[in-house]
Order: sequence, then structure tokens, then C-alpha cells
Amino acid sequence: MSDHPHHAALRAAVTRAGDNQSRFAREIGTSQQLVSYWLTKGRPLPGEYVLAAERAGFGSRYELRPDLYPVEEEGAALPDAVALCGRCETRADDPHVDTCTSAHCPMRVREAEAA
Repeated sequence: MSDHPHHAALRAAVTRAGDNQSRFAREIGTSQQLVSYWLTKGRPLPGEYVLAAERAGFGSRYELRPDLYPVEEEGAALPDAVALCGRCETRADDPHVDTCTSAHCPMRVREAEAA
């Protein structure tokens, strides 16, 4: 299995945590086993953990997942956070956002808060 294009950013973030998967996992709110799985399988940091990793100082959202948080041009205003489901990787601006079946989908949570 080949690495996802943004897997290197996850490896760099774990390095910023002192190469300590347990510390990285604790800071972003997940388990060390899941972090190990992402690293072993060449996965990127799932979207729902990007902002927590940024708050913990492990890199900016633009470095960790530039596919989700692109910076259009230098000096441009930075985009707002993009809601993303970690299970199906559906973006909030996707026209098929209502097709996610994940119970913890950020889009479903947003809809529930609005109601």
C-alpha cells in the first residue's frame, strides 16, 4: 500500500510530539493504537483531528491537510475551518453531504445543533 500524499505531514506532527505516539494521541483525543495504525498504513491525519493537532502545536491545518485547508494565494485571508467526516471524508460543502452514515459525522452534529 502506498502512502497518501499527506501522510508525511502526519509523520512530521508525531515527530513534533517528540516521536511519542502516546503523547500525540492524548493531545488530539484518540488512542496510540489508532495513531500507530495511521502511520503503519500510510494514512493522513483524519480531518476530525486536524484542528486538535493544530491547537496542540503539532503543525498548522494548512500543513497537516492542505487538501482540506488550502491557502489559495500568499497573503490571502485564511479559510474558515472545513467540516469533514473522518469516516467517509465528506466535506461540508459537498452536495451529497447528507449521504454520510457515520453517527459522529460533523455534518450531522452541525445539523442537530441548528435544529
